[in-house]
Amino acid sequence: MISICKQHPKIVLSNANVLTMDLSQPRAECIAISAGTIFFVGSKKDLENTNPADFEYMDCSGRTILPGFIDAHCHLRAFAESLVTLDLRKTEGFSSIADIRAALRNTAQKAAPGTWIRGRGYKALNPCAHGANKKKSLPQPSSNRMRVPVPIPVQQFFH
Repeated sequence: MISICKQHPKIVLSNANVLTMDLSQPRAECIAISAGTIFFVGSKKDLENTNPADFEYMDCSGRTILPGFIDAHCHLRAFAESLVTLDLRKTEGFSSIADIRAALRNTAQKAAPGTWIRGRGYKALNPCAHGANKKKSLPQPSSNRMRVPVPIPVQQFFH
């Protein structure tokens, strides 16, 4: 049988470089935590005055401690990919399939042979986007269409 302990450890993080983000006390060297709550941030000398005798001490060896940062929501990989892909959204000035073809062609012609050109934001199924409808889409390879020496994957949005 597994037992779940609901007790919170009492701990003191000492010998630390605590960056408090508080202008009145920008740095500290100790943090004391009890019942899951930080109740002291300050110097080792001031901590001794609070008498935390039954606390576990952890020597941070001068390492830096920062306040916790809470990120509401982030798709880090998708953001990184957006930095290296061609943005084909209408808000970026693409109002027709011809505009998208021209942008893909221009980008591909500037790329080194074998480099993949990636596009994102194309909304083929949205009748308001790029003047397209369900019957129109980006051209399929053929003799009279885009001839570029690189692969060009294009990602569609379905939102």
